[in-house]
Amino acid sequence: MCSQAGTRANIIKGEYNAIQEQLKNLDLSLDIELNSQRRDRSQFLAEELPRLHETVIKTQTALAAEKGLLQRLRDLANWQQQLEELNKETPKISELKQQLEQARVGDRLSATWTSVNSARHRYDKTRSDVEIAAKALVEKESAFKIQEDNFQKTQAYEAEITPQLKTARRSS
Repeated sequence: MCSQAGTRANIIKGEYNAIQEQLKNLDLSLDIELNSQRRDRSQFLAEELPRLHETVIKTQTALAAEKGLLQRLRDLANWQQQLEELNKETPKISELKQQLEQARVGDRLSATWTSVNSARHRYDKTRSDVEIAAKALVEKESAFKIQEDNFQKTQAYEAEITPQLKTARRSS
């Protein structure tokens, strides 16, 4: 039993050594295979990296263009909304335009209006002055008529008494 156990131990030891040798060979072949795979992958990546880089740049450019287009679409939507709001305000805008035009006409007519108003005031004052002058003329004419009548009466009286005075002077 002891010899059998020794034999078995030797057999197991031999198997162990054989497995160890196989593992060394396997590790070596695995290392070689892994290195080969790594080299293949590195070569693949070296070949694919410029293409991937170009694809990334194209994708980034396309993304930037899409962002720009999206911003333009947002701007367009905003402008359309503003246009709709302005279209809703069209009657009010038309009314304001009309008021503005009327204000401009009024502004242009302001100097003319001032002149006309000034002329109207001068006319009213002149008319008032004419009425006052007409009343004064009537009063003066009336006073003149009275004076004229008095003068005529005085002349008539003088004509009447002048012969008497001449006779009285001669007699004296």
